[in-house]
Formats: sequence, C-alpha cells, structure tokens
Amino acid sequence: MVRNKKLRRMFRLLSVFLVIFLIEYGDFMGIEVQAEQKPETLQIISDAFLEAYGEKYRPAQIYQYGTARYELQSLEQIKKEIPQKEQAVEETVQYTAVEQAEQLPETYHAWVKDQDTGVETEAELPVKDAEFTNWRWMDGFSLPITVQQYDAEAYYLGDQVVRAKEGDPFAAYGKELLKLAGLSPKYYKITSTRWEGEPWLGEDGYWYRKAEAEGEKYVADCEVIYGDEVMLPAETGYAWKAVYKKMPEITMDQTGSSEEEQKEMMEESFWKELIRQILKITIFLFPVLLLLLLLLLLIHRKTCQKNHSSLH
Repeated sequence: MVRNKKLRRMFRLLSVFLVIFLIEYGDFMGIEVQAEQKPETLQIISDAFLEAYGEKYRPAQIYQYGTARYELQSLEQIKKEIPQKEQAVEETVQYTAVEQAEQLPETYHAWVKDQDTGVETEAELPVKDAEFTNWRWMDGFSLPITVQQYDAEAYYLGDQVVRAKEGDPFAAYGKELLKLAGLSPKYYKITSTRWEGEPWLGEDGYWYRKAEAEGEKYVADCEVIYGDEVMLPAETGYAWKAVYKKMPEITMDQTGSSEEEQKEMMEESFWKELIRQILKITIFLFPVLLLLLLLLLLIHRKTCQKNHSSLH
C-alpha cells in the first residue's frame, strides 16, 4: 500500500515535469505555435466630417498596423452621420469698474464651435464663477434729483422738509439722498449738489425743481466665468473609406548586406541557438530521466517480489 502511494506521487511529479517541458520547449520540438497573422488588406473608415473639412481627415498613404505596413490602394468619400454630442464650453468676461448697484449679466450669449466639424451653435451660458478684485474709490458717481417745492426756499426730501441753498442745495443731506435712491453709504459718497434748471409747475398744481448730486463710488474689477455643457446637434457628414494592401516585409538583402554575409550570419545564429536549446533541454531532462529511472526500478522490484511470492 505504501509503495502504491509512492508510485502515484512519482507519476504525478513526472507528469508535472513533462507539462512544463512541453510548454517551454514545444516550439523547438516541432509543436508549432501560430503567431498572429496580419490580414493582406485593410479597410479603414475615418471619423465623420463636413465636406469642407475633408482634407483634414484624409488618410495617410502608408498605414502602420502593428509591425506590418500597408499602402493605400483606393479612396472614396461615403456619407456618414455626425452624431449629436455634448461639448464643455467656457467663456471668461472681464468687467471693469463695477459698482455695487450694477447688475452683471446672469447669462452670456455665445456661439459654440464644434471642435470636430467647425459648425457653430448658439448657446446661453450661465455664470459658473465670479471674482472681484482691485476695489477702489473713483469719481464719476452722479445722482439725478427731483424735489417738490414746499415754499420759496424749502423742499420735500422724501417725507422731510429741508432748506436748500442756491449754490449747493443739498450738501448736508448726502446720506438721505442715498437712502432715497436705495444706495448704501458703504459704496457711495455725495460730495456736491447743484440745481439743474428753474422750477416748473406740474400738472398736479405743485412746483418742482431738478437737481443733481455728484460724488464717488466704490468699484471693483470683476472676472466672470460663464460655462455649461452644450448639446451640439447631429449633422449629415462624410467619411473617407480607404482600402490598404499589405506591403512586402523588408528582407535582409534590402539592408545593404551581401548575400554571402547574410548566409554566414544566419548559419552562425542557427548554431548558437541550437547549442543553447540543447543545453537547456539537457539540464531540464536530467531530473526527469532520473525520476523515470527510479520509477522503472520500483516497478521492476515490485514485479520480482510478486513472482517470488507466487513461487512459494
């Protein structure tokens, strides 16, 4: 029983060695492994394009496919739809001297050019980001004023009756004027006021007069980024249909070496490879043959013991 187990283990070990041997040296012993075969002809269809952009997509005269080279044999244009697709679009707009009361555009009207076809599509891009920089006070703020006359020198300023001078009528009421206009004193300053024209009688029977306030405003430069994913519509386009034929492989005699030199190099390479493979096979087969010899000895011994037992 113990001997049978030993025989089975030796058989398994021998089988493993044989499998490894066939994998490693199958090609050398005549077990052929098929290499990838390159087709003799290739048909290539280019990406779709508009007719005006045909030259940009024209296939090359020589096409490389792995290690094989192919030469263009025929070329024609065929119809091919350009599918709709999304394209990321961003536009950056610079606004200078933006004041607090100013409303920047919430969208930006843009023409989006398809990067592949060149077709332009209209799109409204929303705001993605905005950055304010370079805050500063600057001149140029003006505020028109219309007041109702209370008497010869007094006027209504909202619900308040104020006295107005002729030269700078509302110099002392800058904050009140800003409040009536809905502006914050943090961003606007009134430095002077003046009358604009003479009083006039309104249709309601009251006297009115116009004035104007001037001053400074706190402004900043603003960089706004508008952007979105824009859906570009499908287009009817064209594509190149190219047929290539495999070119002959470059042989040794095309490299400039003489025929005699090529034969010598091939013979030398063959003998070197043969010696290397023989050495590898010899080193590998030695333990296999040793196991096989031990296996035959065990079988022989078992046979002799059986014959001896049968004689008795």
